[in-house]
Amino acid sequence: MMRIPKKFFSPSWREGITTIAALLPGVAYAGWMHVPDMEYVVNDLATHGDEVYAATWHGVLHSPDNGRTWEKPAAGTEETEFDQIAIFGNDVFAWTDTSVYLSKDQGKSWTWANSDWRRTTGPIYTLSASGDLLFAGAERGLFVSRDSGTSWSKYATLPQDMVQSVTITSDFILTGSPSSGIFRSPDKGTTWIESNSGFSELGVTSIAAHGKFLFAATTRGGIYRSSDSGNTWSTVNKSIILDKVNFPYPPAVYQISVWQDTLFALIDAGQFQVPSGVYRSTDDGTNWVPTSKGLSGTFPRQLVTSGPNILVSVYGNGIMIAPHSEFNTGIRGPSIRNNAPGFIPLLESRMHPGSLVSFATSQSGWVEAGIFNAKGNRVENLYRGWTGPGLHTAVLNGSRLTLGRYYLILEFSGNTDVHPFLLEP
Repeated sequence: MMRIPKKFFSPSWREGITTIAALLPGVAYAGWMHVPDMEYVVNDLATHGDEVYAATWHGVLHSPDNGRTWEKPAAGTEETEFDQIAIFGNDVFAWTDTSVYLSKDQGKSWTWANSDWRRTTGPIYTLSASGDLLFAGAERGLFVSRDSGTSWSKYATLPQDMVQSVTITSDFILTGSPSSGIFRSPDKGTTWIESNSGFSELGVTSIAAHGKFLFAATTRGGIYRSSDSGNTWSTVNKSIILDKVNFPYPPAVYQISVWQDTLFALIDAGQFQVPSGVYRSTDDGTNWVPTSKGLSGTFPRQLVTSGPNILVSVYGNGIMIAPHSEFNTGIRGPSIRNNAPGFIPLLESRMHPGSLVSFATSQSGWVEAGIFNAKGNRVENLYRGWTGPGLHTAVLNGSRLTLGRYYLILEFSGNTDVHPFLLEP
């Protein structure tokens, strides 16, 4: 991947300003929104409760509120280029090409963690925790620490090549490697089982667990799914291979993430027919839908979820953010899993007079949208009419309403969906 010269992403600070970027409250999103003034190359993201951390070319950024506002890096680290970041309990680890740093105060100060760590492991790609064990997937294999990262030992029984993904379930520890594929351990690393049955090619970049399924993202075979704890795998690439004659191979997939009943995949399509960006699935990977409206840049690097928001770092363009409501299907239940007609309301839980409310319909139908008070009385008509498939918008007037809690109720093709919100100035 081409490296962008750092000089083009060197932020300048105003004296006394600690918050570098913030989203305005009461904004109704329509697609992904760029976090304002985020002039950074962001290499990695990590979350802990409501907090989000970003490893950048100019230090570690910290957000205390699910990515809405961001604080500038700690003094002395503004010119440090961090590649990865991970959280273990209350400890935040961040590492560069040559060093590992540790913060115990939410990134306000950093200490040099261990001089031998990187010499032993080579470049580190991921950290995962299980109880009091800390696992590091690195250039030279898989390593484990039993003392919060002070010392490390290597799993010699695994292939001695790059480990790019470590996933921990209630039954297994799973490792993913671009060259050796997937290995799993049922006993915290004492024994390891190769688990590549069904892969046409390897190139594993990410593993995720969701319900009874395991999912694997690969750079050569698209997305794989296993229903038997990794014993066997099969592809679930429907809707990301549109032309099997001219484009017989699926695009590269760099990450699989899970939020509630939704799977997210970061896809770099290159010259394939489908667009690059963020894809989602609500039917355990059977179908994938692009959700990249407004997503700037050509290659999303990392996706995390924090509270009501989804955040994506985009190569060369900072951080993009969208609320989960952007991707929640408006009609609940089994019908939506079968791609039945539905709508997707795009709004925040806090609105103000003049806010834009958007919703998407999957096919033509009659739509009614109204604002109701706590007593169930309609106080404003928002939208009423026949619509075709696509994105539609309406403006919340709100000029005659008192501030407080209201309900947006949408009806579409016999289905009803209710969304509470606060009306603010």
